[in-house]
Amino acid sequence: NTGSGRSSVASSIAPKHKTGSVPKYLKARQAKWAEDAAQLEAAIPDPDCPPGHVKLNDEERVNQLGQMTTKHADLLQDLHRLPVSSDTRRVVLKRQEIEGLLVWVEQEIRKYSRQKVFVP
Repeated sequence: NTGSGRSSVASSIAPKHKTGSVPKYLKARQAKWAEDAAQLEAAIPDPDCPPGHVKLNDEERVNQLGQMTTKHADLLQDLHRLPVSSDTRRVVLKRQEIEGLLVWVEQEIRKYSRQKVFVP
């Protein structure tokens, strides 16, 4: 007799609750906890980052890499357009200038090809 009395009391106290479902307030708390944990993780500085630098996000890194590869291709085209047999002062200086820029662009490509790029 007492067993049936308990079930009727329990059903009258919480008729809105579905058995096996998580209440809304708990879902909201869990979402807030996950958000707080993500913010804490994002706030932790990268141990590889040198002092005074920040990590470049992937979108900017890929954009810079694309610009550098385009510039590299343009410089190679300019170098190939120079006459091979002519060794005038202008041609020699232009070749040296292009080769210097190529070296710089190749270093930048190597830098931006890494997974983590830190800029001052």
